[in-house]
Amino acid sequence: MIDQFYKDIKLTHFASYLPQRAVTNKDIVTAMKSEVSEEVLFRTVGAREKRAAHIDEMGSDMLASVGSLLLASSGVKTEEISKLICSCDPVDQAAPDSSVLAQYKLGLSCASFGISMSCVGWLCGLQTATGLMQNGDKKILVLASSTVGSKFKFNSPMHRAIFGDGAGGVLVQRGTGIQGASILAIDLLTIGQFYKDIYAPMAWSNVPEQIPDKFKDSFFMNYDNQVFFDALDKYVKPFFNNVMSKAQVTINDISRFIVHQASMPIFNHTVKSFGIPPDKVANYYEKYGNTIAAELPMYVDMELRAGRIKKGDLVVCFTYGAGFTAGVMVLKF
Repeated sequence: MIDQFYKDIKLTHFASYLPQRAVTNKDIVTAMKSEVSEEVLFRTVGAREKRAAHIDEMGSDMLASVGSLLLASSGVKTEEISKLICSCDPVDQAAPDSSVLAQYKLGLSCASFGISMSCVGWLCGLQTATGLMQNGDKKILVLASSTVGSKFKFNSPMHRAIFGDGAGGVLVQRGTGIQGASILAIDLLTIGQFYKDIYAPMAWSNVPEQIPDKFKDSFFMNYDNQVFFDALDKYVKPFFNNVMSKAQVTINDISRFIVHQASMPIFNHTVKSFGIPPDKVANYYEKYGNTIAAELPMYVDMELRAGRIKKGDLVVCFTYGAGFTAGVMVLKF
């Protein structure tokens, strides 16, 4: 049953964008002069390759590419868009926000702003968009891009092998008679005590003393997967179940699950622990890696194009990331 708060709000068009260049585990081993073999990287992380942006291609460029696809497929004119909400990891520069550049590159005249919530950024942008629509907005673009794989500094091939670049997004519209996916429930979660377990510093950051010296100036992710397993089971699983309850659905009701693929060990633990049927889960990790907040809209778009999501289907979008943060959305197509 659709919550009255979300009545007449539809997710009408999805789009995805992937850079052309593919980076394999062999490429990573060679570039980082690592003694770790490409097969060890695959067995440990679960990805064989991922996409990487060109050195001159920024997150805002990929946001603009997705936005252009959405405008073209929907037939909506630039002047009809009332807000542009972007999750861009990492941002192009400290200021202005990457959404400003994306707005300019798209030729929009609306207000634009960025959302920073790691892998949950796109869902956070969507929940923000629904609130804005209660205030009168009619057409909002919610976009996400990740160039973590190509822009972050990595001191470990294991860390580099996790991340791929990509972008995705959705056009959200409000009005009677509009066709599209309806939101049954959506919510967000933050568990701040884990902020040191996934960490990427700025040049001016006060890096926590618990971060190993080797990673003081680069991306760091705790090598102990049990930390993530325990947090998922203790904090995120009850949150997930609560959102499902709000939507008045059960696991068995869902046709397709888009579950965040942080790494294959973490992904596999989540699917098993949460009781999600593996055959109902979209799985693109081996080919594209972890694309942060861009992952959910990218994979919804791919699943729609492949015919694995159809009209009438119930779909769960579920993600979690640095912070720790988490987000769940239940959709009816």
